[in-house]
Amino acid sequence: MITDTLQCMAPFTSIVIDKNGELLPCCEFMADKSDIPRGHLRNFSQWWDHDLVILRDKMIRQESDSGCSHCIKKESLGQNSLRKSHNQQFSAVPIDLPNLPIRQVEIRLGNYCNLRCIMCGEYASSSIATEYSSNQNAYNKIGVFMSTATNVAWWKDSQCMENLKTILQHVQHCVFAGGEPFIVPEMANILKMLDPLKIKNINVISSLNNVSVNAINSLKDFRTVTISASIEGIGEHNNYVRFGSNWSTVLQNIELLRQNKNIKLNVAHVLQHTSIWALPLLLSWAETQNIAVALGEVYYQSYPAPGVLTINSVHPTDMAKFKEWLLQYRGPSKTILESWVNQYQYNPQLNQQFHQYTAMLDGIRGTNFKSVFNPTYENF
Repeated sequence: MITDTLQCMAPFTSIVIDKNGELLPCCEFMADKSDIPRGHLRNFSQWWDHDLVILRDKMIRQESDSGCSHCIKKESLGQNSLRKSHNQQFSAVPIDLPNLPIRQVEIRLGNYCNLRCIMCGEYASSSIATEYSSNQNAYNKIGVFMSTATNVAWWKDSQCMENLKTILQHVQHCVFAGGEPFIVPEMANILKMLDPLKIKNINVISSLNNVSVNAINSLKDFRTVTISASIEGIGEHNNYVRFGSNWSTVLQNIELLRQNKNIKLNVAHVLQHTSIWALPLLLSWAETQNIAVALGEVYYQSYPAPGVLTINSVHPTDMAKFKEWLLQYRGPSKTILESWVNQYQYNPQLNQQFHQYTAMLDGIRGTNFKSVFNPTYENF
């Protein structure tokens, strides 16, 4: 049983199948920073039974791994972390079994997505990949260079699917992510591979722009289904940050999901530059709808460059307004937001890069960041 602050249950209980079929011990593990051998679903047994033992041994020896730096940073700031969530969820699971069954799997169904979110890239959105291919000069001009590799549909590989069946034998918690899982037909086929009597929860991470009756029907056999709605604001705020989204459609799909007793709905919001304007209204709306909101920070390395989408690119005038609101806010997210704001260190260069980035996107997409958010601009 895991108890120490440097230890985590994830490599003993969980697996993430990434968009290209590569394997990770959790969704926040930074494989490029770790010396743990990279695995692929095609070679699942080698990775789970042998390669991942290196990370498990580190956990048992109470050593940290550089791939776990995201959780380490969060906890150093007094924030909750995925490590803590894993340990709480699987606290009673033995870790000394000769054959460790997988209890939780996250399945990322490629980069198929109809949205072009400002904090995303070609790795998770086929629409951004297409946009980049058509506007590469505009992206490159501001220093943004993306891969032009096509999506790898790992589920079309017979060996991958055979190994997936093995993984799913003892799974109790299953997460579907993308891209946008609701537009990938393979999600329904994988759901058929699961035993509803063994599954404690199905979680689908979705922007709620493409929810069909057929998709909902594929979830009806499971006792508990959680839909984590990726929402960055209400109305035009969400439509801008998650470009291609339609707020009216999101609202309609929320009502459609609420008609099903086995489906629970929450909102997942990415704390980033635009949250300064969008989050207060989103939290107010969510409270009226009795919908819980989970907050997680944007990855520091996100496009267009490290740190640009973080809170440190927000102009001090705009931050002062947000802090005024936060003083009055009494909701359940207050502690997390106070911790987030306490990290704030204004960087005018990041502010300039942020506005260069949104101006570039506006030129391609016909949007207008200034009219949607009314920010304060530096005089450069």
